[in-house]
Amino acid sequence: MLKAITQSYASTKDKYPILAEVSFYGIHTDIIELYYSKNLKFVIFKCKWVNNNKGLIEKDDYGFTLVNFNHLLYTRH
Repeated sequence: MLKAITQSYASTKDKYPILAEVSFYGIHTDIIELYYSKNLKFVIFKCKWVNNNKGLIEKDDYGFTLVNFNHLLYTRH
């Protein structure tokens, strides 16, 4: 899960966006570490992200977040 602050619009005609915190849910499919020298390293995460508008995201009776991965945000490989 990643929390990000992003601009949000009430509708397509809305000219005044607001900043809001949005939660994105996903699962890591690959982690790549790139070493260029002793002091320069990059870590790249490949993820499958759930579409918040279509994917079912809810809390169970114990407070755990349940995420339906049948509706992904990006489906290109």
